[in-house]
Amino acid sequence: MSTAQSKFLLGIASAGAAFALIGLAVVLRQPPEEVATKGNSAAPPSTSPSTESTRADSAETSQRAVHKDEQQDAGESGAGRHAGKNRVLADGHAFSLIPPGGWRQVLHPLSILTFQGPTDDGFAANFTVSADPYDGQPPLDDLPKETRSSLPPQFTPLEDGFTEIDNKRAYFVRTVTTVQRHRVVNVQYFLPVKQTMYSVSFACKASEYPQYKPLWKSVLDSVHAD
Repeated sequence: MSTAQSKFLLGIASAGAAFALIGLAVVLRQPPEEVATKGNSAAPPSTSPSTESTRADSAETSQRAVHKDEQQDAGESGAGRHAGKNRVLADGHAFSLIPPGGWRQVLHPLSILTFQGPTDDGFAANFTVSADPYDGQPPLDDLPKETRSSLPPQFTPLEDGFTEIDNKRAYFVRTVTTVQRHRVVNVQYFLPVKQTMYSVSFACKASEYPQYKPLWKSVLDSVHAD
């Protein structure tokens, strides 16, 4: 495996680890800055100050998103498939989805989209979308072997396989880890589109995974990526 491949795999594995920590981070810091999104107006929880809020502020430029029904000057990327009520388009990317009602959009420096759900016992269910340059290496068929070998040691793989997102082939891996006192399930989907590898990562407490699984499926079913 080349140095470039190793760097890419380490990056996506590290991103999965970081995203699993978001649920804990959002309840330890000041309320993260939100992007105004229709249907996602839940009030942020009262939390303690932390330097994480500063990191979130620095991500504003790269992660600003808009609703297609409110965008006035979308240009070519805002037409057709990326239009529609409650659909959110990632700034700078032809990637959009419909988040669950009541979930609020927050800023995170490692992602192009991040949404936070309900907080339970100090952990907030969440999902994120990241985007990385992709030149076809490693091939999607190699990801099962390579991703497992690149996972941080604190992540235990539970299942993986291939699926389809937006009628495109994608690879997923479901893992479990411990974040302080919480047992957390993380499901990460890798979707290559042209020269971009999109990673959609869902995280929740392990005990809540059965109830969130169908909700996350509805989010994946809404994805449009061009």
